[in-house]
Amino acid sequence: MNNQILFIGTSSGKTSLKRFHSSLLLNTEKFRLLIDAGDSVSRALLKQKIDLNNINAILISHFHADHYSGLASLVTQMHLSKRKNSLKIFVHKKFAKQIKIFLNQSYLFEEKLTFNLTINGYDFGKEIELDKNLSFTPKQNSHIRNKRNLKNYNGIKFISSSFLFSLYDKKIFYTSDVGDKEDLYLFDLSKIDLLISEVTHIDKEIFQKILTQFENLQIYLTHYDDNAFDELKSWRKNFSKSDLGRLKIAKDGMKIS
Repeated sequence: MNNQILFIGTSSGKTSLKRFHSSLLLNTEKFRLLIDAGDSVSRALLKQKIDLNNINAILISHFHADHYSGLASLVTQMHLSKRKNSLKIFVHKKFAKQIKIFLNQSYLFEEKLTFNLTINGYDFGKEIELDKNLSFTPKQNSHIRNKRNLKNYNGIKFISSSFLFSLYDKKIFYTSDVGDKEDLYLFDLSKIDLLISEVTHIDKEIFQKILTQFENLQIYLTHYDDNAFDELKSWRKNFSKSDLGRLKIAKDGMKIS
């Protein structure tokens, strides 16, 4: 499991009987980071034969249900299995209090858990080191911003994050959900080794352009509906042989070493 990226789930926000909601696991020799925890994430991890208690931290990109609603259930499973090692949860700093309330309202209280749980707020543009071989830098994308015009929800924060990960000597850009193609350029793609992008909310044609522009970039597409897979496969057949090797359609359980 060391030194790899594992796709825990690759589905969109639509619940599927075949696949799980989008989630990633980044691994170093001593640290495991779970990115997003939507509905049924505990079952998804067990299906991939991941020991829940070996996860060191959980990073939440935004508060759509398919990205965070399984968090309370996951923490519950860790508690029921008598977890001992500490767990860190990372959310944007403006969501730290909300996550605590969410867990408490699920009857999960820090002083009652079998392990130490801390909620850590990140800020955009500031790098956080998790391990000597793993760090992340968040930036805000435009996903959810169209909700800001709603008049009756002044207390709701419309924030969604994309992340640049440093994993050993590699730079990995994970978009999470985005608002438009401009979000694909939040980080300098000329310095990125691997782009993992959702493909539900943007036109897939942009990726062929990116492959042409950045010859050393590898791309994995995730967060797509069940009925979109055949369409993506058919579209991909039109690529050159070299581009085919650099653009993959992610599936649940797929590993990148």
